[in-house]
Amino acid sequence: MYVIKRKTFIALKGNVIDYHTVSDCIGSNRRMVDYFAKEWTTLVGKNEIIYTRNPEGRTRLLSSRINSLSNILSNNPIEEGTIWT
Repeated sequence: MYVIKRKTFIALKGNVIDYHTVSDCIGSNRRMVDYFAKEWTTLVGKNEIIYTRNPEGRTRLLSSRINSLSNILSNNPIEEGTIWT
């Protein structure tokens, strides 16, 4: 699974970071993901591809979910916590 990170400048807010999932039909092949990122750069702007199936990528994925704009505006936001088992 891949996530694409996009940084946008919005007046009065400054830099805003958005995360978008890469579809499984594209994300199943790294070459296709690289092509998608290249096209995204051409049409949308700079980006960073994050592979989420390793510890570093998983950490970044969870952090992006907690800090996403849709989560902040949600009535039931995700909360960070510790669960003891």
